[in-house]
Amino acid sequence: MGGWLRRLLLFFSFTVVSPSPCGRQTKQITFGRLERTFVIRVPEAVCSGQSPKASQLESLPVIVALHCKGCTSASILDVFENGAEQYDMVLLAPDGIDRSFNAKVCCGTALEQGVDDVGFIRELLLQVRRGRIMPNLQISDRAMYAVGFSNGGFLASQLTQLREIRGFAALAGHVYKLPSKKKTVSIHWMKEDSVVNYNGCCSTRSCCCGINQKWSGPCIGAEAIFQKWLEINGCEGDLLENVTSGAECRVGSGCSRPTRICSYNTGTHGDWEHHFQDASNVVRFVAKDACSIGGTWDDHANACQCHSGAYGRFWQDGHTNAAKSKSPVTPENHGYDPWQDIVLIGGLAASVLGIVGLTRSRLRFCMEEDDEDYDDDEHQPMTRRPAA
Repeated sequence: MGGWLRRLLLFFSFTVVSPSPCGRQTKQITFGRLERTFVIRVPEAVCSGQSPKASQLESLPVIVALHCKGCTSASILDVFENGAEQYDMVLLAPDGIDRSFNAKVCCGTALEQGVDDVGFIRELLLQVRRGRIMPNLQISDRAMYAVGFSNGGFLASQLTQLREIRGFAALAGHVYKLPSKKKTVSIHWMKEDSVVNYNGCCSTRSCCCGINQKWSGPCIGAEAIFQKWLEINGCEGDLLENVTSGAECRVGSGCSRPTRICSYNTGTHGDWEHHFQDASNVVRFVAKDACSIGGTWDDHANACQCHSGAYGRFWQDGHTNAAKSKSPVTPENHGYDPWQDIVLIGGLAASVLGIVGLTRSRLRFCMEEDDEDYDDDEHQPMTRRPAA
């Protein structure tokens, strides 16, 4: 079959029979002898337009979205989906064991069985980053974040022990033993929360799910957690910030990483299970931090302006190697066997469509020419990989 005709057939086959890589997709991996389910959501808008540097794959920022006890991945996706679409962020939403996560002091079956949810999420990020989940979805290892509500908030804050996690947003839940690593932090809590107490869960303040029994230390409330993060991030102080109605927000000044807390005067704990009024604001907070890697955020344009030497909607990491390893196979770069036409038409469809589809022209974030990548050993920290 002629090369041009073969490519034409491939193109139309991809377009007709290949499912879009964007939107929600439910997938599974096995970790710790457990089959774990998760949903990955790629912004719909990313599947159109042209890449600013079309010969190379773009790296996308990712947010691990963690649901509350008794909830599902669908509930947390419903909360953050619009914001992720607006700011071109990939969402990765795992389902907890028996609808719960193990975050040391909270909660449910996952805690009782000692499920390694931190290890599971690290493995999930590893597999997504290395293309084992979606072969042509390139995730930046410099811009991985976590957000979570209640039980998910506890786990999101616990994930800061991972080098891979650049920052997090915790809604009505946060671990009481804080790490010492600098991270981007956004804490959100209702002052009248009676389920996960704003002033802390301990022996003198009862909370749901036995949290106060699991934590044997002193009461550590939202304000004390914020003050600790100001210290960790080297902040000089904090200032009032007019971010949202119905909340008093304070942001750290002179910090090495963005640090803020928003305290809400009204509402009950369950209100945020399906709707959080500041969800888009949280995603914007994350997007601005991600932009700082290779650009400067333009508040007027609500977008990222690239520094010199950076390009594109997203920064990039290891793009040269990625482009080599994930480029579509053609007769020019692979031994051509005419009997493989049908196999190629069916088998390469998702690959080529993914590469063409996961790009578009609107600038949001910026790419840089060099970055870090994962080690093959999941138990080792990520280190810089020599260029090929």
